[in-house]
Amino acid sequence: MSILDDLPDLIADAVGELLFKEATLKGIGGRVSDGQGGTIPSISSHDCLALIVDYSDFSRLANGIPAKDRKALILAATLAVIPKPDDVLVIDAKGWVLVSISSDPANATYEAQCRSAPIPA
Repeated sequence: MSILDDLPDLIADAVGELLFKEATLKGIGGRVSDGQGGTIPSISSHDCLALIVDYSDFSRLANGIPAKDRKALILAATLAVIPKPDDVLVIDAKGWVLVSISSDPANATYEAQCRSAPIPA
C-alpha cells in the first residue's frame, strides 16, 4: 500500500468542503416497469462533492470544446460509483449531462466535460 492509495481521501479531507459544493450524480440504468404496461429508465442517485468551472479559451480552442460546455470536477472519495457518459450531475439546482470523463493518475478527482441538461426525476 502506498501513499497514492490514500491520496483521494487526503484530497477530499483537505479541500472538500472548502472548494467543492454538495451535488448529486444521477445515473440512468436499465428499464423498469412503469406499472401501466410500459417501461421507464431506472435512475440511481449518489451524493458527492463537485464543482462546475469554465474551460480556458486555450482549452476550448485546442480541444474543440463548444462554448456552452463546462468542466465538472468531482471528488472521487465522495462518490460511491464511477461516473459515466450520459450521467447527470445536479449542482445548485441545475443539471449537467456528462459528455466525457477522465480521472487524474491517483483517481482523486474525476474531470468531465458537461453541458446543461434537464434534471431527471
